[in-house]
Amino acid sequence: MAPYQRENMPYTYDEYKDKVSEIVQDKAEKLTTIERDNFVQEAVKIYSRHRPREVVKEITGDGGYDYSIATHLGAAWVKGFSIIERIEYPADERDPVYLDEEDFIAPFEKSSGQYIRFLNDAPATTETFRVTFTALHTLREAVVTISIASPAVVSWVKHNLVAGDTVRFKTTGALPGGISADTTYYVIATGLTANSFRISATLGGTVINTSGTQSGTHRTDESTIPESDQDALCNLAASLYSGALASAYAHTSDSTIGADSVDHRSKSQEFAARAREQKKSYLNHLGIKDGASETAPASVVKDLDVDYPWGEDRLTHPRKQR
Repeated sequence: MAPYQRENMPYTYDEYKDKVSEIVQDKAEKLTTIERDNFVQEAVKIYSRHRPREVVKEITGDGGYDYSIATHLGAAWVKGFSIIERIEYPADERDPVYLDEEDFIAPFEKSSGQYIRFLNDAPATTETFRVTFTALHTLREAVVTISIASPAVVSWVKHNLVAGDTVRFKTTGALPGGISADTTYYVIATGLTANSFRISATLGGTVINTSGTQSGTHRTDESTIPESDQDALCNLAASLYSGALASAYAHTSDSTIGADSVDHRSKSQEFAARAREQKKSYLNHLGIKDGASETAPASVVKDLDVDYPWGEDRLTHPRKQR
């Protein structure tokens, strides 16, 4: 089946999984939905290496030169993956000032963890520095707690609501004005206090006033995948899924019934071909040459073997001139 494409719209996590299933078409259900979900998460990791998420953190100085990465950069920093791209110090100058690589070490390893170490500065308590670093992308379903008092609606709601946030909620029962059950609406949260909020909206010509408190368990989606790359990620996950199906059919091609054996080999080849096309679609979208993990560097520094293989000195570049 051809790689999936659609007009850019935000995908929910469930939609990602559904789209991958649509692309692959594992009608025989050779693999489980859990395995499919694992391919989606693996695709997110691969995509993160090609186009890492960029996170910005602002840190207030304390007069010292060591700043804990765990404390100041938080869970977004992934040891062994994340790198600091730049540090703006002092922050918010009209013409941004960035530290040279010789001015800091990050990560600097200590027994207590990883740190950003300033080599020539010690930001004062009146100063701020801005750190930009790479992180893994996120695509998952997260649990939030919320309870709707009336009418009968429950929802997937954004974490830590503030006034003006758009809330996505879905009806669980029929509402006045001909609004049917299982209908999704997007409205603005208002009247927030520490533990409650109010939603007022006109739905289907009917004014709905809904209040909520922090109780009950519902779910929301957390995704940092840009809309422009959603389909590419689906194709990458599908290529992993199709490759696994090709392998699964290949390992069942030793049937004692000849026709079954031929059919298994055919399906293995079919899914292997699909996997290549789906991966190619992903790589083409990201501008990566097939077979390469990332864009080739503009220049390379390399040690050359300057002696003849049998150990004698070169005629034109003898050792004494090196």
